[in-house]
Amino acid sequence: MLARKQAAQLLFVAATAVRLSAANVTSGDLVLRTGSGAAKTGNVQVSAGDATSRGDFAVTASNTRVEATDGLAAVHGPTVRVAAAQGSLNLLTETTGDVVIATGDNSGASSNVTIQAGTSSSSQAGSIELKGGRGVAGAVVLQGGDSSTANGGSVKITSGRGETASAVEVAVGGTVELAAGQGLSGAGGDVVINSGANGGAVRVHASDVLSAAASLVTVDGESLALDQAAVVLWTFMPVTELKVVLSSFRAVAEVMNRVGHFLSVLDKAMRPLVDMLTFFLALAIALKVVRFKSPL
Repeated sequence: MLARKQAAQLLFVAATAVRLSAANVTSGDLVLRTGSGAAKTGNVQVSAGDATSRGDFAVTASNTRVEATDGLAAVHGPTVRVAAAQGSLNLLTETTGDVVIATGDNSGASSNVTIQAGTSSSSQAGSIELKGGRGVAGAVVLQGGDSSTANGGSVKITSGRGETASAVEVAVGGTVELAAGQGLSGAGGDVVINSGANGGAVRVHASDVLSAAASLVTVDGESLALDQAAVVLWTFMPVTELKVVLSSFRAVAEVMNRVGHFLSVLDKAMRPLVDMLTFFLALAIALKVVRFKSPL
Protein backbone atom coordinates (compact mmCIF):
# COMPACT_ATOMS: atom_id res chain seq x y z
CA MET A 1 0.00 0.00 0.00
CA LEU A 2 1.46 3.32 -1.02
CA ALA A 3 1.28 5.99 1.66
CA ARG A 4 0.43 9.48 0.44
CA LYS A 5 2.63 12.34 1.62
CA GLN A 6 0.32 15.05 0.28
CA ALA A 7 -3.45 15.26 0.04
CA ALA A 8 -5.02 15.69 -3.37
CA GLN A 9 -5.82 19.17 -4.63
CA LEU A 10 -9.38 20.37 -5.13
CA LEU A 11 -9.69 22.86 -8.00
CA PHE A 12 -12.73 25.00 -8.83
CA VAL A 13 -12.60 26.65 -12.26
CA ALA A 14 -15.42 28.87 -13.54
CA ALA A 15 -15.67 28.59 -17.30
CA THR A 16 -18.77 30.75 -17.49
CA ALA A 17 -20.66 32.93 -15.05
CA VAL A 18 -22.62 30.92 -12.49
CA ARG A 19 -25.21 32.45 -10.19
CA LEU A 20 -26.94 30.64 -7.36
CA SER A 21 -29.77 32.37 -5.55
CA ALA A 22 -32.67 31.56 -3.23
CA ALA A 23 -35.52 33.86 -2.30
CA ASN A 24 -36.69 34.42 1.27
CA VAL A 25 -34.32 31.87 2.76
CA THR A 26 -30.92 32.02 4.41
CA SER A 27 -28.22 31.16 1.94
CA GLY A 28 -25.70 28.46 2.68
CA ASP A 29 -22.06 28.83 3.65
CA LEU A 30 -19.11 28.46 1.33
CA VAL A 31 -16.10 27.02 3.12
CA LEU A 32 -12.72 26.60 1.43
CA ARG A 33 -10.52 24.61 3.75
CA THR A 34 -7.64 22.21 3.40
CA GLY A 35 -7.42 18.98 5.34
CA SER A 36 -5.41 18.49 8.48
CA GLY A 37 -1.84 17.22 8.32
CA ALA A 38 0.56 15.85 10.89
CA ALA A 39 3.45 17.99 9.65
CA LYS A 40 2.08 20.87 7.63
CA THR A 41 -1.33 21.70 6.26
CA GLY A 42 -1.91 22.65 2.65
CA ASN A 43 -2.35 26.15 1.32
CA VAL A 44 -5.58 27.81 0.25
CA GLN A 45 -5.00 29.90 -2.87
CA VAL A 46 -7.71 31.82 -4.69
CA SER A 47 -6.49 33.75 -7.73
CA ALA A 48 -7.71 35.20 -10.98
CA GLY A 49 -6.53 33.63 -14.22
CA ASP A 50 -3.66 34.88 -16.35
CA ALA A 51 -4.45 37.19 -19.24
CA THR A 52 -3.28 40.38 -20.88
CA SER A 53 -5.52 42.22 -18.45
CA ARG A 54 -5.97 40.08 -15.36
CA GLY A 55 -9.35 39.75 -13.72
CA ASP A 56 -10.19 41.07 -10.29
CA PHE A 57 -10.72 39.09 -7.14
CA ALA A 58 -13.25 40.50 -4.70
CA VAL A 59 -14.33 39.33 -1.26
CA THR A 60 -17.56 41.01 -0.24
CA ALA A 61 -19.63 40.32 2.84
CA SER A 62 -21.39 42.18 5.61
CA ASN A 63 -18.61 41.16 8.00
CA THR A 64 -15.36 40.05 6.37
CA ARG A 65 -12.30 38.79 8.22
CA VAL A 66 -8.92 37.71 6.86
CA GLU A 67 -6.97 36.08 9.66
CA ALA A 68 -4.14 33.62 10.19
CA THR A 69 -3.59 31.61 13.35
CA ASP A 70 0.02 30.52 12.79
CA GLY A 71 0.59 30.85 9.07
CA LEU A 72 0.44 33.77 6.68
CA ALA A 73 -2.66 35.48 5.34
CA ALA A 74 -1.46 37.27 2.22
CA VAL A 75 -3.28 39.37 -0.34
CA HIS A 76 -0.97 40.45 -3.13
CA GLY A 77 -1.06 41.67 -6.67
CA PRO A 78 -0.22 44.70 -8.82
CA THR A 79 -2.89 46.68 -6.99
CA VAL A 80 -4.47 45.55 -3.71
CA ARG A 81 -7.41 47.42 -2.29
CA VAL A 82 -8.89 46.64 1.10
CA ALA A 83 -11.90 48.87 1.66
CA ALA A 84 -14.90 49.03 3.94
CA ALA A 85 -18.05 50.44 2.34
CA GLN A 86 -19.44 52.03 5.50
CA GLY A 87 -18.13 50.21 8.55
CA SER A 88 -14.70 50.05 10.12
CA LEU A 89 -11.53 48.54 8.73
CA ASN A 90 -9.38 47.04 11.49
CA LEU A 91 -5.79 45.88 11.13
CA LEU A 92 -4.82 44.27 14.42
CA THR A 93 -3.14 41.33 16.06
CA GLU A 94 -5.15 39.38 18.61
CA THR A 95 -2.42 39.18 21.27
CA THR A 96 1.12 40.01 20.21
CA GLY A 97 2.89 40.59 16.96
CA ASP A 98 3.62 43.59 14.79
CA VAL A 99 1.45 45.30 12.21
CA VAL A 100 3.68 46.40 9.34
CA ILE A 101 2.50 48.55 6.46
CA ALA A 102 5.33 48.90 3.98
CA THR A 103 6.01 49.18 0.28
CA GLY A 104 8.51 46.96 -1.47
CA ASP A 105 12.14 47.80 -2.13
CA ASN A 106 13.25 48.93 -5.56
CA SER A 107 16.50 49.78 -7.29
CA GLY A 108 14.91 53.03 -8.46
CA ALA A 109 12.39 55.15 -6.61
CA SER A 110 10.28 53.17 -4.16
CA SER A 111 6.56 53.71 -3.70
CA ASN A 112 4.87 55.82 -1.05
CA VAL A 113 2.72 54.80 1.90
CA THR A 114 -0.28 57.12 2.25
CA ILE A 115 -2.61 57.03 5.24
CA GLN A 116 -5.45 59.44 4.62
CA ALA A 117 -8.83 60.01 6.20
CA GLY A 118 -11.79 60.42 3.88
CA THR A 119 -13.23 63.77 2.88
CA SER A 120 -16.68 65.07 3.72
CA SER A 121 -18.66 67.54 1.66
CA SER A 122 -20.93 68.75 4.47
CA SER A 123 -19.74 67.42 7.82
CA GLN A 124 -16.64 66.77 9.90
CA ALA A 125 -13.92 64.96 7.98
CA GLY A 126 -12.25 61.94 9.52
CA SER A 127 -9.19 62.22 11.74
CA ILE A 128 -5.97 60.23 11.88
CA GLU A 129 -4.74 59.24 15.33
CA LEU A 130 -1.35 57.73 16.10
CA LYS A 131 -1.21 56.43 19.67
CA GLY A 132 1.32 54.44 21.60
CA GLY A 133 0.09 51.52 23.70
CA ARG A 134 -0.68 51.71 27.39
CA GLY A 135 1.40 50.09 30.10
CA VAL A 136 5.08 50.91 30.08
CA ALA A 137 4.18 53.63 27.65
CA GLY A 138 4.87 52.87 24.03
CA ALA A 139 6.50 55.50 21.86
CA VAL A 140 5.23 57.16 18.71
CA VAL A 141 8.15 57.67 16.34
CA LEU A 142 8.00 59.68 13.13
CA GLN A 143 11.34 59.37 11.40
CA GLY A 144 12.57 60.30 7.97
CA GLY A 145 14.50 57.77 5.95
CA ASP A 146 18.27 57.45 6.20
CA SER A 147 20.55 58.09 3.25
CA SER A 148 24.25 57.44 2.83
CA THR A 149 24.57 59.35 -0.46
CA ALA A 150 22.08 62.25 -0.24
CA ASN A 151 20.05 64.23 2.26
CA GLY A 152 18.10 62.35 4.88
CA GLY A 153 14.33 62.27 4.59
CA SER A 154 12.26 65.08 6.08
CA VAL A 155 9.47 64.85 8.65
CA LYS A 156 6.70 67.37 8.01
CA ILE A 157 3.69 67.97 10.25
CA THR A 158 1.45 70.53 8.57
CA SER A 159 -2.06 71.62 9.42
CA GLY A 160 -4.57 71.84 6.61
CA ARG A 161 -5.56 74.95 4.73
CA GLY A 162 -8.87 76.59 5.39
CA GLU A 163 -10.72 79.85 5.77
CA THR A 164 -9.27 79.95 9.27
CA ALA A 165 -6.01 78.08 9.56
CA SER A 166 -6.19 75.03 11.79
CA ALA A 167 -3.70 74.37 14.56
CA VAL A 168 -0.91 71.85 14.91
CA GLU A 169 -1.22 70.64 18.48
CA VAL A 170 1.17 68.34 20.30
CA ALA A 171 -0.12 67.48 23.77
CA VAL A 172 1.10 64.41 25.62
CA GLY A 173 2.03 63.50 29.16
CA GLY A 174 5.46 62.28 28.14
CA THR A 175 8.31 64.10 26.48
CA VAL A 176 7.87 65.79 23.11
CA GLU A 177 11.17 65.81 21.29
CA LEU A 178 11.81 67.49 17.96
CA ALA A 179 15.22 66.43 16.77
CA ALA A 180 16.87 66.69 13.38
CA GLY A 181 18.99 63.85 12.08
CA GLN A 182 22.76 63.82 12.22
CA GLY A 183 24.87 64.25 9.11
CA LEU A 184 27.31 61.48 8.25
CA SER A 185 29.85 63.95 6.91
CA GLY A 186 28.18 67.37 6.81
CA ALA A 187 25.91 69.47 8.95
CA GLY A 188 22.92 67.99 10.74
CA GLY A 189 19.38 68.80 9.72
CA ASP A 190 17.45 71.85 10.86
CA VAL A 191 14.47 72.04 13.17
CA VAL A 192 12.13 74.68 11.74
CA ILE A 193 8.92 75.79 13.44
CA ASN A 194 6.97 78.20 11.25
CA SER A 195 3.73 80.00 11.92
CA GLY A 196 1.20 80.81 9.21
CA ALA A 197 1.91 83.39 6.54
CA ASN A 198 -0.70 85.85 7.81
CA GLY A 199 0.71 86.66 11.21
CA GLY A 200 0.39 83.39 13.10
CA ALA A 201 2.17 83.26 16.45
CA VAL A 202 4.75 80.76 17.65
CA ARG A 203 4.15 79.93 21.31
CA VAL A 204 6.29 77.72 23.49
CA HIS A 205 5.03 77.28 27.02
CA ALA A 206 5.39 74.91 29.93
CA SER A 207 2.26 73.63 31.62
CA ASP A 208 1.10 74.19 35.19
CA VAL A 209 2.98 72.47 37.99
CA LEU A 210 1.78 71.42 41.43
CA SER A 211 5.18 71.24 43.09
CA ALA A 212 7.59 73.94 44.17
CA ALA A 213 9.64 73.73 41.00
CA ALA A 214 8.38 75.90 38.17
CA SER A 215 8.08 74.69 34.63
CA LEU A 216 10.93 75.86 32.47
CA VAL A 217 11.08 77.04 28.90
CA THR A 218 14.59 77.32 27.50
CA VAL A 219 15.64 78.95 24.26
CA ASP A 220 19.36 78.67 23.74
CA GLY A 221 22.03 77.72 21.25
CA GLU A 222 25.33 78.85 19.83
CA SER A 223 23.50 81.28 17.56
CA LEU A 224 20.04 82.68 18.30
CA ALA A 225 18.46 84.93 15.68
CA LEU A 226 15.29 86.78 16.64
CA ASP A 227 13.97 89.22 14.07
CA GLN A 228 10.68 91.04 13.68
CA ALA A 229 8.53 88.37 15.31
CA ALA A 230 6.49 88.12 18.45
CA VAL A 231 7.95 85.41 20.63
CA VAL A 232 6.11 84.77 23.88
CA LEU A 233 7.73 82.71 26.60
CA TRP A 234 5.60 81.58 29.52
CA THR A 235 6.59 79.95 32.78
CA PHE A 236 3.66 79.09 35.01
CA MET A 237 3.51 78.45 38.74
CA PRO A 238 0.37 77.97 40.83
CA VAL A 239 0.70 81.44 42.42
CA THR A 240 3.06 83.51 40.35
CA GLU A 241 2.98 84.07 36.65
CA LEU A 242 5.91 85.43 34.72
CA LYS A 243 5.24 86.61 31.21
CA VAL A 244 8.09 87.95 29.13
CA VAL A 245 7.12 89.48 25.83
CA LEU A 246 9.81 90.40 23.35
CA SER A 247 8.03 92.02 20.46
CA SER A 248 10.42 94.09 18.32
CA PHE A 249 13.92 92.72 18.17
CA ARG A 250 15.07 95.21 15.60
CA ALA A 251 14.40 98.02 18.05
CA VAL A 252 16.23 96.13 20.80
CA ALA A 253 19.12 95.48 18.44
CA GLU A 254 19.24 99.17 17.54
CA VAL A 255 19.38 100.15 21.23
CA MET A 256 22.17 97.66 21.86
CA ASN A 257 24.00 98.97 18.83
CA ARG A 258 23.79 102.54 20.16
CA VAL A 259 25.00 101.41 23.59
CA GLY A 260 27.94 99.66 21.98
CA HIS A 261 28.74 102.75 19.92
CA PHE A 262 28.61 104.92 23.07
CA LEU A 263 30.98 102.57 24.89
CA SER A 264 33.34 102.63 21.93
CA VAL A 265 33.37 106.47 21.89
CA LEU A 266 33.86 106.54 25.67
CA ASP A 267 36.78 104.14 25.35
CA LYS A 268 38.44 106.36 22.73
CA ALA A 269 37.90 109.47 24.89
CA MET A 270 39.22 107.88 28.06
CA ARG A 271 42.23 106.20 26.48
CA PRO A 272 44.51 109.38 26.54
CA LEU A 273 43.62 109.96 30.19
CA VAL A 274 44.37 106.35 31.03
CA ASP A 275 47.68 106.58 29.15
CA MET A 276 48.58 109.77 31.04
CA LEU A 277 47.77 108.22 34.42
CA THR A 278 49.81 105.18 33.47
CA PHE A 279 52.77 107.40 32.53
CA PHE A 280 52.69 109.34 35.83
CA LEU A 281 52.34 106.12 37.81
CA ALA A 282 55.37 104.63 36.06
CA LEU A 283 57.33 107.87 36.62
CA ALA A 284 56.48 107.90 40.32
CA ILE A 285 57.60 104.29 40.69
CA ALA A 286 60.85 105.06 38.85
CA LEU A 287 61.62 108.09 41.07
CA LYS A 288 60.94 106.05 44.18
CA VAL A 289 63.31 103.35 43.00
CA VAL A 290 66.03 105.92 42.22
CA ARG A 291 65.62 107.56 45.63
CA PHE A 292 65.87 104.17 47.33
CA LYS A 293 69.17 103.41 45.57
CA SER A 294 70.74 106.86 46.25
CA PRO A 295 73.35 106.91 49.14
CA LEU A 296 72.20 110.37 50.12
